[in-house]
Amino acid sequence: MALRKKVALVGSVLLIVGVFIPIVQLSIVGSVDCLRNGRGDGNIVLVLGAVSLLVALWDGYGWLWLTGVGSLATEGFTLVRISRTLAETQSNLS
Repeated sequence: MALRKKVALVGSVLLIVGVFIPIVQLSIVGSVDCLRNGRGDGNIVLVLGAVSLLVALWDGYGWLWLTGVGSLATEGFTLVRISRTLAETQSNLS
């Protein structure tokens, strides 16, 4: 198996597994992951990870840029939203 295919497969699997890993650990709420019981942006990343896996299996490496950028944009948006929510909560407590 070519190195290119190995990297694409490992990256796709990490993208899929990463959706289930907690983003934030809060003492009151507990852990928050990307899925948030089906209401989070993790669903989009999960689908993009599955598409990446299929594309990697079919050797369509050029399309991986599209799924990678889409995943990065989705997670970036999620992290900005979480940081804004935490900042608002912190200012309300003060």
